[in-house]
Amino acid sequence: MCRGHRRFPRRAFVEFAVARGRKDEALVTAREAVRRFPGSATAYLVLAELYRDLGNPGKALSVLSLAPTQTLVVHLRAELLRKVGDLPMAERLYQVLLSGSRF
Repeated sequence: MCRGHRRFPRRAFVEFAVARGRKDEALVTAREAVRRFPGSATAYLVLAELYRDLGNPGKALSVLSLAPTQTLVVHLRAELLRKVGDLPMAERLYQVLLSGSRF
């Protein structure tokens, strides 16, 4: 998981639950964070990173499509698109990131 946004306590718990083999509990916590904090890009990032780490990049991309647009969200989307083979879209997002354009 990404190590940024440490002030988001749910991220720490999700990482702890995964490390202890409690993936279902981690998913419940991450989904609840998105439900409770729909304007928080960090909540979406935690859930998307969890899906990615559990081997489900498609679900991670679905989560990120609903997230508020921020640099970390766009970066993770580009990474996941590259991973699933959508290289043209990944390249477009990387170009946006490199250009420094606002989203």
